[in-house]
Amino acid sequence: MVKQSLKQKIIQAIFMGLMYASMMILFDVFSGYGFHLWKFVFHAVFFGGTMGFIIPLITEYFGKKDLDKITIILSDDEQLKMESIANFNSDAGKIILTDKRLIFKTKESKNNTIEIPLDEITEIKKQTSLGIVNNIFKVKTSSKEYKFIVYENERDTWVSLLTVEKSYFV
Repeated sequence: MVKQSLKQKIIQAIFMGLMYASMMILFDVFSGYGFHLWKFVFHAVFFGGTMGFIIPLITEYFGKKDLDKITIILSDDEQLKMESIANFNSDAGKIILTDKRLIFKTKESKNNTIEIPLDEITEIKKQTSLGIVNNIFKVKTSSKEYKFIVYENERDTWVSLLTVEKSYFV
């Protein structure tokens, strides 16, 4: 599992800071205190900076615990290439790549497992969230398309490894 990138932390900090500062200013204005620029800047910088860097630490800590709880059984002749936390259809889970298949399993349901043999993959594409966060990759088979959300630093690694492993079957 790779840590969240600095770019993603900064974007998160700016977004959270501006949202919090805006809510606080609206509260002040409607309460009759008026708008004060120094309060807006303080709320935006302090709250945004704190939460932009604290929340990723908490997420990584609990994400690692969740990753360890999900078990995926591999066959004896299968070799693990990579594993990570991922989202699929807003379900959080564990995604692993072996030399034979791509597997995603959610933490909520023991029966909710997606297995895609590498020889069935027809296309692998990169995608961004909101046009700025590079954290999505799509895997297409002849019958279905799967969209996985991973940490931003991991997306390119997943695409590269999938491309390399898939090339052995072509």
